[in-house]
Amino acid sequence: MKDSRSLEKLFRVFSNRRRLNIIKILIAQDSASIEDLASELKLSYKAAYQHIARLVERGILDKERNSSGVVYFLEPNMDKIARILVNLIRRR
Repeated sequence: MKDSRSLEKLFRVFSNRRRLNIIKILIAQDSASIEDLASELKLSYKAAYQHIARLVERGILDKERNSSGVVYFLEPNMDKIARILVNLIRRR
């Protein structure tokens, strides 16, 4: 079981509509670059990067470098509580 502080940090990541929208996009598309996410959400590159960095830091997203740059995707081995929250988003 996670301690209260860890849970608070995890819930804080999920309490932002832009981060929720990033998760929704990646559920639908499997992967996307920062540029694609920023464009779709009408955010600056810097703002999109900051939101993505928080999701990566909490283990919700992962990244991979390919021939066209870096793409982000949902971490397949994310924490059980994060997985439950992502599945709730998937159903909406």
